[in-house]
Amino acid sequence: MSSSGSNRPFWVRKVLPASLILCSIGFITASAMSGPNEVPAQQQDLDRELQRSVKKHFDDLCLPCHSDDAPAGDISFSGLSSVESVTADRETYARALSMIRASIMPPDGSKMPSNKQFDQMVEWLDEALIADCELVDPGRVTIRRLNRLEYNNTIRDLLKLEGDHAAAFPSDDVGHGFDNIGDVLTLSTLHLEKLADQAEALADQAIEVSSFEEKLYSVDDMVVEGSANKREFGVHFFSRGTAIINHKVKEAGAYRVRIVAWAQQAGPESAKMSVAAGRARPITFTVKAEQGKPGVYEFPVDITTKTLQIQASFINDFYDPKAKDPKRRDRNLALESIEILGPFDSDKKKSESHLAVIPRRPLAGQEEAAAKGQLGDFASRAFRRPATLNEIDRLYQVFEAGMEIGGSYEHGMRAGVAACLISPSFLFRIELDSATSNVETALNGFELASRLSYFLWSTMPDETLFELAGSGELTKPDVLTAQIDRMLKDQKANTLAESFGRQWLQIGIIQDHAPDPDLFPGFTEELRQDMLEESRLFFVDIMRADRPVTDFIEADWTFLNQRLAAHYGIPGVQGRSFRRVKVGELGRGGILTQGAVLTVTSNPNRTSPVKRGRWILEQVLGTPPPPPPPGTPSIEKEDEEANELTFREKLVKHREDPACASCHRLMDPLGFGLENFDAVGRWRTEAEDGEVDSSGVLPNGV
Repeated sequence: MSSSGSNRPFWVRKVLPASLILCSIGFITASAMSGPNEVPAQQQDLDRELQRSVKKHFDDLCLPCHSDDAPAGDISFSGLSSVESVTADRETYARALSMIRASIMPPDGSKMPSNKQFDQMVEWLDEALIADCELVDPGRVTIRRLNRLEYNNTIRDLLKLEGDHAAAFPSDDVGHGFDNIGDVLTLSTLHLEKLADQAEALADQAIEVSSFEEKLYSVDDMVVEGSANKREFGVHFFSRGTAIINHKVKEAGAYRVRIVAWAQQAGPESAKMSVAAGRARPITFTVKAEQGKPGVYEFPVDITTKTLQIQASFINDFYDPKAKDPKRRDRNLALESIEILGPFDSDKKKSESHLAVIPRRPLAGQEEAAAKGQLGDFASRAFRRPATLNEIDRLYQVFEAGMEIGGSYEHGMRAGVAACLISPSFLFRIELDSATSNVETALNGFELASRLSYFLWSTMPDETLFELAGSGELTKPDVLTAQIDRMLKDQKANTLAESFGRQWLQIGIIQDHAPDPDLFPGFTEELRQDMLEESRLFFVDIMRADRPVTDFIEADWTFLNQRLAAHYGIPGVQGRSFRRVKVGELGRGGILTQGAVLTVTSNPNRTSPVKRGRWILEQVLGTPPPPPPPGTPSIEKEDEEANELTFREKLVKHREDPACASCHRLMDPLGFGLENFDAVGRWRTEAEDGEVDSSGVLPNGV
């Protein structure tokens, strides 16, 4: 465009309307609202406007290069006759519109449109491309596998285990610059094997095998004193007597003593059994159970010694040989077994990870109910929605197998937890479509909670989100807004800057970027990390303060410590800690002048206006230039043939090729505007080939 082109901001005119983007990539299809032969009124108006003025502009300005006889760039306007001709080839006309908006077309040396012509052409194409659009199919949602960052964070919050648990996993695939795009997050056989191995390792790490024991003492283990003898079924007390066991204690704590006994009843009262555990006061049990149906008599005991002696005694012998019922003449006691269970308070000493799965160990005989309850709770958190009864039953089957093999409740729970961690419901964020594919389906509360938490925190929902999802409150707009505000204030929201921010700005590649050490000896590993921290803190500050998005470009401040400030040549900053520093008067501010961005958009030995200009087009404006035509020589190749030229002159020469000019006219001026910053982000006025010239002319003449 000439300098007389549209006076709208270049940045604004570069951005395509969202509706056009949707049309151009095929998410919107032709409207079915009109009859088969009926042309909507809006389309008729656009057709009339085309014939009245707009077509003449295209014929005069575009047809010389873009007709069927000579379709430059494979774009022809010969068939432009109506709105229908545009919607029949949306991709071509959308591409044309983006180039006109960007002032790439018409090219230098061609006839240029006036402001009025420019506006009419752009606005007409804008409306024509969406004239018959209607969203008839909402599309689909690809189930997303947790990437490595999300996996680590989810394990941290689910099992309270810190660390890089995904270190052995294959690298996540990247799409559009991001590592959480569902369509490219594949799951290979190797990945699945690593996930299974890690699931078992995490379950073992989280759940401690308790020192809890169930020690059963039978008749052979007892010492008998007084009027008693050992029989096949146990100890038979035919008069006063005592059975004694000595239990070696592995761990002090709260235990339970369980005695199985029955009696031959006689006289006016039932048999009585006195039990003494250690130095505790004896407890007396009335034994009403009879042969064939023994009773269980249980009591708690706190054990603090290394050995616990238990004495069980028959204390109310009775004999009446004259009783009418021969079976009621002699009162005797039979003791079948003594069992020690515990310690039961060892859960208090377990790790936070263990208690996240097993908050309390069940009593003997209550394992099934406890396991189903605890596995159900864990699975609901792991799956990020309530686990179904069928899922809980299947997990319990795994629990039973693990308990049988390992021999303890904890081994069974380890198996159940590992099964949860390898389940698709944990590894993937699943949102189920409606039965009809072209009908919009509202997210339920749990799906919405997951979207929120994985976007803002890169981890699972917390208890507040779970509760609101379960009650149905989260889908209410005011509640949703309040939760977003709460989540952004949480420290976990820093992940948005560390993950999304780093990938958006593409500054993560600075870790592998190696500036020439001879040219830039001051570029150290510490400085590299300082640059990343500057960008992270800058992103977090804009996010937390709810600043306008334009501050990413226009801010007159940044975050510096002494080392990075010295690198930039900014005085007055002392110490290792980062602080907010005004830098607007020093020619800095916003992401464009941050060291990480300037370094990764440079070559190891010099700046690259082309890379920097392309970075602005792609990462800031969202309008990446097309790839260079096949066979186009690189500037590096041309360097060998033009060593006597300055780099700016080499770029001018490179743009002499019409195939290169259209994109470089847009990229190069943006990159030249940053030439006062060298290949590691320092301010300079002199370059390798002379005085720095940071001027540039945009395609619209600015």
